[in-house]
Amino acid sequence: MNYFPAAILVEQRASPTLRSHTGLTLRKTFRRISKVWENAATQTLERCLLYVCPIKVCRKASCQTGVLLRLRNLIPTSAKLHIVKFAIIPHLTYCQTVWHFCRASDTRKLERIQERALRSVYCDNVSSYEELLQRASLPTLYTRRLQDIAIMMFKVKNGLAPPYITDLFVVSSTHYNLRNSDFIIPRFRTVAYGKHSLSYLGPVLWSKLERSIRMSDSLEIFKKRIKQVNFNSLLDIECKDCFLCNN
Repeated sequence: MNYFPAAILVEQRASPTLRSHTGLTLRKTFRRISKVWENAATQTLERCLLYVCPIKVCRKASCQTGVLLRLRNLIPTSAKLHIVKFAIIPHLTYCQTVWHFCRASDTRKLERIQERALRSVYCDNVSSYEELLQRASLPTLYTRRLQDIAIMMFKVKNGLAPPYITDLFVVSSTHYNLRNSDFIIPRFRTVAYGKHSLSYLGPVLWSKLERSIRMSDSLEIFKKRIKQVNFNSLLDIECKDCFLCNN
């Protein structure tokens, strides 16, 4: 944010005497404020991605779900399901890899919006969330995000990803046929911003996949196989004292 126009406006409206004594002081003050603002913006960029992005996603998807809920008795079930898949879920999955490591409370909010949308599709307030997902042939949003991360790791391994994504991971140079020999799993110092990072979760997720899935011949085959993986039993990344997992 630029504060210099405000300083110039104050100088122009002040008297000549006040202008001569305070002009330089105002410019220095606004210059310091601008510098502090830039430093704060740099330090909070990652927090904005974790907190602001899920909130905006929830608002947009919740508004569309509310409209569908009001019109649920006027639209056929098949048409409502198409609306959910092509108008609501794209909002819930937009840039999902970026804010995947958000707080657990934000993750639950996103899942509740999808549950609310599916209940409006089938006009069902009794069935569980898992039963609604089976009827709609949809995965949970958490599973969908893990699928996208696994697809990204396949692209990195086979040279299909851009350099700015490839540079996040370190390819292993060992010649032994180990289970997790494709990527080096980095060590982390803090749980919140070390374990909950793409550079750590990507190699861990890739190492836990079956070899037949990791050795798929093409990206299309890999996408078909990864949809059949049960990620709930594959990963257990919740941490006891992590504020992201317990908030």
